[in-house]
Amino acid sequence: MTLGPDGSLWASPGKSTRVPGVPVPPPIDTVGAGDCFLSALTASLAAGASGVEAASLGNLASAVTIKKLGTTGTATPGEVIAVLTSLSQQ
Repeated sequence: MTLGPDGSLWASPGKSTRVPGVPVPPPIDTVGAGDCFLSALTASLAAGASGVEAASLGNLASAVTIKKLGTTGTATPGEVIAVLTSLSQQ
């Protein structure tokens, strides 16, 4: 479940985990963010990621998407890596 700027929630039998969001300064456009999150989450799960790992990637991809104003954004692997790299340098 997506939680907007608060990230997402991954639920498995008997346990739920809040996966922190990625801080994104305004301006933002949330059109397509949920679709992008779900696409990244699903692809990650299909590739063998854990639920929390997949939700983390979904959060990163959504952070890319919401910076693309006036369009239903997408997130390339390079853009996701750039967001992750910038977070690790903070």
